[in-house]
Amino acid sequence: MIQEKNEFSYPVEVARIPTTAMKMELEASEKERAALAKRFGIPSVNSLKASVVLKALGGGRVRVTGSFDADVTELCVVSLDPFDERVRDSFSVLYSTGNEELSLKTNEIDFDADEKEEKDVIENGRIDVGELVAEYLSLALDPFPKRPGVEFSAYFEEDKAENPFSILEKLKTK
Repeated sequence: MIQEKNEFSYPVEVARIPTTAMKMELEASEKERAALAKRFGIPSVNSLKASVVLKALGGGRVRVTGSFDADVTELCVVSLDPFDERVRDSFSVLYSTGNEELSLKTNEIDFDADEKEEKDVIENGRIDVGELVAEYLSLALDPFPKRPGVEFSAYFEEDKAENPFSILEKLKTK
């Protein structure tokens, strides 16, 4: 199986992540932003900055928390006009080796554990932090973007044609 390189790829070796935490500041290049815009099907990603913290928890687990700030250009679903929008979000993902027995054998307790938080599996001993940010950006984009101030009713005139069933209604009353 051929695996394509992600548009915004910043892999981190899990073995190098300290228990005291590792902070990363990411900023997408022009080429990366253009590739992400193509992937998301939007006119452009004008900027993308992220701040991410990785912390080894023991037992093959790593917590990745972060936030991002992006400026994107989207197309309004009503008028089809492009408009700029700012997208901000944060995330917390708990990665594990997938071997839950190993996690249970450690004496560490994760007091920050949240049943609702996202969980993922560490693949090939690496976590692609850039791809994680890209995934959360794609989730934060409005699937039906509408330029501020645009109303659906302004673009749809009321159908003034006679309803075909109104003729039948007239016959019924006779």
